[in-house]
Amino acid sequence: MAAVLLYDGRSDETTFEMMQAETAFPHLVTLIQENTDDDAGLHRLLIELLYDMSRIQRLSWEDLGMPLPCPSLPSLDD
Repeated sequence: MAAVLLYDGRSDETTFEMMQAETAFPHLVTLIQENTDDDAGLHRLLIELLYDMSRIQRLSWEDLGMPLPCPSLPSLDD
């Protein structure tokens, strides 16, 4: 499934936009963290998918799996 999403997203970026709308980014982060020992090929595909998604669109703090920033810390938008 990861290979299909990666291939489709590289040919049509709306795939990545739809994945973000469905909150796929945090799920990919979780899959990458949990599947480090299972299959190196799948791990690499998931990382490539995560990279390509983050490359074409702006990510929120929630997408990164982080709480909202502290007011004293610089914003990602700065």
